[in-house]
Amino acid sequence: MAILHLAATAPINPPGATPVLNKEQVWAGLQRKVRFAHEFVPPITSCIVEKEEGNVVTRRVVFEGVRELSETCTEYAPCRVDFRLEDGSEVANIVGDGPSGDEHDLHLTYAFKWVMPDIAEGSEEAKQTLAKQQEMARGAISSSLATIRKMYAEGKL
Repeated sequence: MAILHLAATAPINPPGATPVLNKEQVWAGLQRKVRFAHEFVPPITSCIVEKEEGNVVTRRVVFEGVRELSETCTEYAPCRVDFRLEDGSEVANIVGDGPSGDEHDLHLTYAFKWVMPDIAEGSEEAKQTLAKQQEMARGAISSSLATIRKMYAEGKL
């Protein structure tokens, strides 16, 4: 069994990005992502919140209409959401300040621990899967930021 660890980071407000987002707006977007994952993650076709207790949300998501998983999402306002999947995989979405300290110099990091029971640790397949997952991580950040930006512009956050 392979366990793949990876992370990707992107600026939230790169040059030319509009509207420019602040930490509160990004946090509101991440909170919405917890409850409406299908709006942010294209392979997720359904997201049902089963329980909400304090900062913990338990939900069931369906991937591509066939694979259903239970996830526990823990919100650490105003900067982090941890997603724990029933198979032991984990994802963290983290909003961090950039080096300038400016309120709009923000970065979004997605960190992953993927449990791959059908892939041998250290195998060529594990290396190829890691490379694909790394590319997916960069795309996921981009896609999430585009969704948050669009929702903010439409007044949904």
